[in-house]
Amino acid sequence: MLMISHVQFHLTETPFLSASVSSECMASTTITRSIKRKLSSSSSSPSSATSSVKRIIIKTFHNYSLSPEHHTKQLLFQKKRAVTYRKKYYASQKTSSRRKKQIASLKQMIFDIKKKYALSTDALTILDSTFSGIPQAIMKRMLNNLRTKKRMAKGEYPKEIKSFAMTLQFYSSKAYNYVRKTFNIALPAPSTIRSWMAKVDCYPGFTKVALDAIKTRADNFRKVNFQPLMGCLMLDEMAVKKEIQAEKHSQAVWGYVDVGTNVHIDNDREEATQALVLMIVGVNDNFKLPIGYFFIHSISGSEKANILREALLQLAYTGIVVLGITCDGPHVNFKMMQELGCRTTDVNNLKPYFENPVNNTKVYAVFDVCHMLKLVRNNWASSSVFLDPEGREIRWEFIDKLHHLQDAEGLYLGNKLRQKHVQWRKAIMKVNIAAQTLSNSVADSLEFLNKDLKLKDFENADATVKFIRNINDLYDILNSRNPFGKCMNTPLRASNEEYWRPRVENILEYLKNLKRIDGTPLYLTQKKVPFLGFIISAYSLLHIYDNEVKLNNSLKYVLTYKFSQDHLELFFCSIRCRNGSMNNPSCLQFYHTYRRMLMNIAVENNTGNCLAQDCTQLLPIDDILKEPDISEISARRRKDSDIGELEDRLEITIPVSLNEFSENVLSYISGFVVRSIKKHMSCTQCLNELETYYDDHDSSLQLIKRKSKGGLLYPTISVRQICKKIERKIQQTYSILGSLPSGRYLINMLMKESHEMLVDNNIFPGLKDHVFDYAPYEMCHKKTY
Repeated sequence: MLMISHVQFHLTETPFLSASVSSECMASTTITRSIKRKLSSSSSSPSSATSSVKRIIIKTFHNYSLSPEHHTKQLLFQKKRAVTYRKKYYASQKTSSRRKKQIASLKQMIFDIKKKYALSTDALTILDSTFSGIPQAIMKRMLNNLRTKKRMAKGEYPKEIKSFAMTLQFYSSKAYNYVRKTFNIALPAPSTIRSWMAKVDCYPGFTKVALDAIKTRADNFRKVNFQPLMGCLMLDEMAVKKEIQAEKHSQAVWGYVDVGTNVHIDNDREEATQALVLMIVGVNDNFKLPIGYFFIHSISGSEKANILREALLQLAYTGIVVLGITCDGPHVNFKMMQELGCRTTDVNNLKPYFENPVNNTKVYAVFDVCHMLKLVRNNWASSSVFLDPEGREIRWEFIDKLHHLQDAEGLYLGNKLRQKHVQWRKAIMKVNIAAQTLSNSVADSLEFLNKDLKLKDFENADATVKFIRNINDLYDILNSRNPFGKCMNTPLRASNEEYWRPRVENILEYLKNLKRIDGTPLYLTQKKVPFLGFIISAYSLLHIYDNEVKLNNSLKYVLTYKFSQDHLELFFCSIRCRNGSMNNPSCLQFYHTYRRMLMNIAVENNTGNCLAQDCTQLLPIDDILKEPDISEISARRRKDSDIGELEDRLEITIPVSLNEFSENVLSYISGFVVRSIKKHMSCTQCLNELETYYDDHDSSLQLIKRKSKGGLLYPTISVRQICKKIERKIQQTYSILGSLPSGRYLINMLMKESHEMLVDNNIFPGLKDHVFDYAPYEMCHKKTY
């Protein structure tokens, strides 16, 4: 104790040691223990102990006092550590690079599939989506198996790999073999996939595996939501090729009529020309699934009714509640509904439902509104004239005149009416052509030409405008697909019933009183199908809403698109896609494709969706290494030399006048320009110079007022003057050259015109001094995100 006290006394007397011990040495437990250990082991005088402590402190805090050999050893040690860490860093970089190459090889593989095996874009999209959904852990497991050269057993294939393998082989067997070879046989063999599909019995008739899947879905839905699963049953025919084929392994003969008897060898039977397919679509759940198919030649309404009764019996086993049956508009389907118990002929005494033979619940008849819309267009265009309830003429002639006027002016009144809409017979099956013809935008254009411009060719177009608006609104209400839709696209819910129900009831009364030119009601003529179909479908969906939303509270709302036949049509498109450019597969091809589609759907229900997604492709090296074409270079030079001659020809000034029609269209376009500019500008003073309010004395704003439902913008005079200037330049250039210049030259020419107008004219008078307040690209003028 005396020695330690003596050392502490000497430390306090030493200036440079006192500060070190008080601030650093005493704070370090390691140095303190070294000092105590040195003092306790020392048997000499206090002065020798003090010198030892001094050496410990100097060695710790004053490294410059160490020998060069010590620094050399420390340097070598640190260099070795640096080499070790550098090797680890390089190793991690190589690992990352290998993973990037693996990802790149997948992209290149899909690109090679497209190049070598000519797969469609939709098929490649589905493949890339399916494979991109595989987690990294599964990919790592697969790559580890490749490194160890071990093949995976059948039971070890992940469900995601199964989905990808079956989807790829669905589109092309050659492409699948190529991919399997590329991945060193990491994917299952084709025989393994065939063994998976062999377990699914998909012969004509009702598909038991599909019904079992629906039963499982319904049971799970009831457990989670405490209410039954509801669905809509739909049926439609798909044309098949008349061809007799024998299956190799079973020697079964395909191509004859087969309604599920599983008897395939009978040469006396009639050859099948159609496949009748039944599908169930969830109303309060998001799923669809085919439940059976039948090869038929021709079928009567009573035979279809028997098939539907059997389908309802099969679906009763699954526990799903069938709310409606959807079909298209042939007369045989009306006969089928009558056989089931519906009354569909008298619109004043309709019964749009029948009792389910299993539980006596009401099943409603729904006719596909897309087919009804096409038939309305076809009947109106072929008849030329209908009579509305007030006896006014509804004339197709106005559609022709509107198209000719827009085509002659080169401008359009905010609608999509083109030549293909007038010559509709060339695209008679396309729903979008009919929907764009019978749309509010066409009605707005006719009303604008009649009431605002008062053109003689469009006098008395009020009845036609009302007819188009009624058909458009009814189609939108019966085709709602978004729970948050607005206006007529809203779902049927209690909160907005006072908005859509009166509109539906008024349109139904309007359709009942439409007449032919001789005064006969349309629902009593040979062209009654679309009008009866719309009326019956509307009443059925109104009853479903009243029962399930208002009375039973089993649904929050009704999305009417759930009762659309589009779901079945998309299934037919997938079947046709499997067989390349062949729209009508044979019976044997339909059977194999149906089984593959059902297998993919089964994988989809168990492991996740196998969706159609896009493929990100690498840039082909051929495009980079391609030698420049001499002819292209010379053509480019000739084009550059022709620019001077082109500018000389455009120096000629031709006066161009704009009529009231053109000015209204240009004002409408100017409003869109203002809306586009507002997305990228936040300066209040600049925005005030772009937008104004409606002026009754300004006749060029009448089209915007007519079409606006509160969302269109009224451009200022300055914006309209610039658009008019550009339009005059376009018409002048077209008059001189006979066509418009292509490429960047046209854009530069129009930009030059607009810049000259900004400099030479009194455009945007409120910004005369404001332009000097800020830099051109200062943040107050540009929005930040």
